[in-house]
Amino acid sequence: MNRKIKQYLGIGFCVLAALGIYVKQDYDKFCKSGGFVLEYHGVGFEPWGKELVMKPEVFESHLKHLQSLGYTMVTVKELMSDIRQGKDVSKKIALSFDDGYKNNHDYALPLMKKYNAKGTFHVINNRIGVSEMYMNEAEIKNMLAAGMEIGSHTFSHNPLGDIDKIYYDWETGVSKYDLEKRFPGLIVETMAYPNGSYNAEIKAKLQHFGYKQALTGSLYLVDKSMADKNPMETARVIIEDDGTKPGRFPWLIQRAYKKSYLRARGIDVGD
Repeated sequence: MNRKIKQYLGIGFCVLAALGIYVKQDYDKFCKSGGFVLEYHGVGFEPWGKELVMKPEVFESHLKHLQSLGYTMVTVKELMSDIRQGKDVSKKIALSFDDGYKNNHDYALPLMKKYNAKGTFHVINNRIGVSEMYMNEAEIKNMLAAGMEIGSHTFSHNPLGDIDKIYYDWETGVSKYDLEKRFPGLIVETMAYPNGSYNAEIKAKLQHFGYKQALTGSLYLVDKSMADKNPMETARVIIEDDGTKPGRFPWLIQRAYKKSYLRARGIDVGD
């Protein structure tokens, strides 16, 4: 190998090393610019919907992992408020649960108390207390007393982008009004879209009725720009973990950071 080739290789190595250092610093800075909302459903032992029900010990392993990394686990309302105020949320993460299952009260709540975690539970109005599958009013009150946030998952869990417009007010505005009437002192600020379905008119309706944010199933970091400019399309990370793959939860979180970073730098790799 002649001297000139060695020089070129040396220069190339230095450039790559400098680029690597820059990307690492840029990535670390990006990861501190916002926070994630995690999406859960059931926590328990029910045989139905395996992809929706996580065993308590698996959920507890998630809480342990987040705590070990120094995260504070908060409600969606708290995370979004801090982001809007420009506070450092690099070590805050919001937990959210859809559908209002009874097992959220029986299994998730005790574990969250154990790890000093809070979260947002999105309930479906017409399913409150209708069977042993869903939380009743007393259980929802226990959630509120423990510092949890109660949000709407619409009045009847119809995909909002697919229903007739005449039902828009019912599924969004009446849902909020009904919850606030049932639970004095509650102000409903957060909506989770059933099946991730919505449109521009639905977003406008939510803002009209006083919602502060609505959650999609898009896997991206929530930063101040999203919180200020597009709060009705707040991203969150869907968590699916049946406990059979060690390290899956840490991998899901790291994957979310990396995909968010690539998207922010103009490389959209999809959800």
